Amino acid sequence: MATGETAEGHAPKNIIAEMVPLLSDKDISNSDKLRLIILFIIHKQGVQDADRRQLLDHAKITAEEITAITNIALLGVRLSKSTTTTAAKPKSPTKKAKKRADDVPYELSRYVPLMKSIIEGLANGSLSKTDYPFVKEAEPTAQSTSVAPAKSLRT
Repeated sequence: MATGETAEGHAPKNIIAEMVPLLSDKDISNSDKLRLIILFIIHKQGVQDADRRQLLDHAKITAEEITAITNIALLGVRLSKSTTTTAAKPKSPTKKAKKRADDVPYELSRYVPLMKSIIEGLANGSLSKTDYPFVKEAEPTAQSTSVAPAKSLRT
């Protein structure tokens, strides 16, 4: 739900069925269950009241934590979906960063922040000067044309 895709790169489906065992597990703390429910509500942009009650029943969280879930509406999060209105789903922002198979060492690191591509572009000198203008022009003596390309420290 956090990345918006599964390990295979597809959109997650039937999330509730995967959440119920986690919410019923007694070894998972209530705060983690609370985070999971809130993330689900945000991901789905609101859920039916019956589905939300079902998740809360499985989680067995306190009334104070249930209040915390309902209070996320004060932050602009839509809690429930209306069955009568069909709202258009907002478009997800397009990712500028390229996904490379060698860049992802294991399936849990699917999220590649946009900042990574910006910093790589800065290191390579390929950033657009119109999109990323200098705040203060660099001095001519400080620039060097014989700078070696940046290497990854991961290896």
